[in-house]
Amino acid sequence: MPSVRLAALLAALGTVSFLPAQEAQAPAASQPAAAAVTPTTPSAVTPTASFELRMVYAARFRTAGRLAEAEALYTELVRESESFHPNDARRPRALNNLASVHHTAGRLDQAEKLYLEALPMFVRLTGEDSSDTSACLNNLGEVHRLRGDLAGAASYFQRALESRESRLKRTAEDLSSTLNSLGATQIDRGEINAAAQSIERARALQETYGQPDTLALSTSLNNLAEAYRQTGRLEEAEALLRRALKIRETELGPGHPETASVLNNLAVLLRGRGSRAEAVELLSRAASIWYLSFPEGHPLALPTLINYGEVLAESGMNLRAETVLRSALDMSVRYDNHRQEYAARIKNDLGALSLSQGKARAAELWYTEAADAARDSHAANPANLRAAEKGIVEAVTRQGRPEEARTLAERFGMALH
Repeated sequence: MPSVRLAALLAALGTVSFLPAQEAQAPAASQPAAAAVTPTTPSAVTPTASFELRMVYAARFRTAGRLAEAEALYTELVRESESFHPNDARRPRALNNLASVHHTAGRLDQAEKLYLEALPMFVRLTGEDSSDTSACLNNLGEVHRLRGDLAGAASYFQRALESRESRLKRTAEDLSSTLNSLGATQIDRGEINAAAQSIERARALQETYGQPDTLALSTSLNNLAEAYRQTGRLEEAEALLRRALKIRETELGPGHPETASVLNNLAVLLRGRGSRAEAVELLSRAASIWYLSFPEGHPLALPTLINYGEVLAESGMNLRAETVLRSALDMSVRYDNHRQEYAARIKNDLGALSLSQGKARAAELWYTEAADAARDSHAANPANLRAAEKGIVEAVTRQGRPEEARTLAERFGMALH
């Protein structure tokens, strides 16, 4: 096995490609001085390491303009590789690198013959879209271009381009996925501007290198819309969400849980903009999807059910609101017990619902439980605790206990009017 340092050097070299066209036709005398490159093959190495080291030294000779020495060493390596296993990728690399010497020296027929011998081996061993295959295709294109065969050159360059763009597409997909995950995390941390930058970069990669309207792009659109919503760019956020929704309805169907997630986010935005009726409709659809897809409940269903219960209460549909919120509370025990954040919010909602129905005692109990949950939460949202304390004071006041309400207000640091 080669050393770590050698392995790193080999990885950096990869397939030794030809020099640019204007240099390929230049005589060796115009190349950099060779005095600085005086490699000697080590005397005690394994056969595998010896082959790899000689590949490195041949590349150094070629780069220094010592083409005769590079050619002799690469020729030796090509002959040695004839005895290798058919699946050994060192043979096509040796052929390609010997071809590059002929290419640099202007011996285009010999270069082409070796490139054409290496190409099907690269395709078979490393794949049509590998860096080795695309480099060999590019080299063949340059040979044809130097001959004046522009149609042949264009054909090889097109194949090389497709190979490299395909590889870049895969890289872009991986990178955009990570950028989206980072952006979502940054939103959760309140780093909204940084999140927008991460997700905008993911979206740009997907729209540049991906197919139009893919599920991956819908994720970027959905996440970016949330960042925009939190910075007040509501019209832009709505447009992004509607596009994301259309993609998911087309690709996954109108009843898929991932479609429900976008329905929820769009409803939240519309609710904030005062479009309550449409928000109710969208949340009703989203809640139905979750109930039908996961009758026993699902942690990702919780935000939808809470939002749905809240907007029903705002619309005066109290019985439906209470049913939905209690269902969400049962689910939070199974899926959110370690954080308690959802439980605190739901209990605050149930307290507010009780107050709106004149049930002050029930409201006090709900608000007290909400305050306890907010204090116990490992991810406490201060707004939940403030809402609960305010609700307790209001519920106690409505029960005709003004002195107790005043005492509680002072303990909570509230001004009681």
